[in-house]
Amino acid sequence: MAFAIADRVEETTTSTGTGTITLAGATTGFQSFSVLGDGASTFYVITDDTNWEVGVGTYTSSGSTLSRDQVLESSNNNQKVNWDAGTKTVFVTYPASQAVYSTPENYAFLNQSVSATASVGQVTLGFPVEYLVVAGGGGGGNTRGGGGGAGGYLTSTVAVGSANPYTVTVGAGGAGATDDGSAGVNGSNSVFFSVTSIGGGGGASRDSTSAGIGDGASGGSGGGGADGGVGGAGTSGQGYAGGDTGTLGTVGGGGGGGASEAGGFGDGDTGGYGGDGLLSSISGSDTYYAGGGGGGGYGSSSTEGGVGGLGGGGNGTKPNGEAGSPGVANTGGGGGGGSGLGGNGGDGGSGIIILKYSDTFTLSNPGGGLTFSTSTAVSGYKITTFTAGTGNIQFS
Repeated sequence: MAFAIADRVEETTTSTGTGTITLAGATTGFQSFSVLGDGASTFYVITDDTNWEVGVGTYTSSGSTLSRDQVLESSNNNQKVNWDAGTKTVFVTYPASQAVYSTPENYAFLNQSVSATASVGQVTLGFPVEYLVVAGGGGGGNTRGGGGGAGGYLTSTVAVGSANPYTVTVGAGGAGATDDGSAGVNGSNSVFFSVTSIGGGGGASRDSTSAGIGDGASGGSGGGGADGGVGGAGTSGQGYAGGDTGTLGTVGGGGGGGASEAGGFGDGDTGGYGGDGLLSSISGSDTYYAGGGGGGGYGSSSTEGGVGGLGGGGNGTKPNGEAGSPGVANTGGGGGGGSGLGGNGGDGGSGIIILKYSDTFTLSNPGGGLTFSTSTAVSGYKITTFTAGTGNIQFS
């Protein structure tokens, strides 16, 4: 059945959870989803006036249901909303992310062309590509160093056109600090099309700023502070702040921020934990990305270094003089903070870009420069994973 939209289509539902919803009938003055036709795909909105979800779904007349095939945007970090009991409103929409105002001829939307009047000409819309864009993680700090912040994490869907070039850049992880007078280096940005994820903030070192106080750097997620310093700020919608530290002295470093939570507080001789990242299933399997690095500890072998966050965050180290663990490659994880008395910070993990699109299209990298692979593990889709480099891609 074709993709369809129609005016004034609105119903209610009392379905709960994250699965297919059952429609309960049209609201007064509106049409029901049945006008679209059995098996038609459409753009939908579900809302309870607080939470909301915009996506692509398929209407089935038997049982009057609407599947939630692909979420374009939502109040739950662009993932499916887990609906509680109560009445929700469901209606047909035309999402801004799918609107194309001026395009060359014969673009396909879900493999179909949409014709307008002769005075307007051929109106054609881009096809949807789901994306995950994670930047490089920040490097950890030296000597009771703060953990590196995770690379910025962005996921949603955009409309693209065949034959047009689109920029792809996979951000590198930042270097860990190698002396206590300098901080960990911020990770590099990752870019797809008009989407830019910001590199993670570097973790502070014991005296990387004035008066022996180290403040973490801002980034996608912020780096952890050191020796009385504060954590760096995260970027709204991409990650959280790094952890602060206790009173100036022999204290552990703060944890780097992650995509889902702030880094932990460094106190006493214990490093703060790295903030956890977010779980994504875009690749066909559940994987965490963008975890913050743990803060470095201070003292003997019994001293606790902060644990890196889920999503590739490196662990902070315990005994004095040991280096923090690096963030895991292609997760955007922050590097772990080094321990007291000269422990180096761990390097941040490199970023990653994953694109999911209809298997009727082929992606190429005409000028080279990118390291990538394509999977067909999910039925009906191709999933292309970029792990390094920069260059242009095209769909055909």
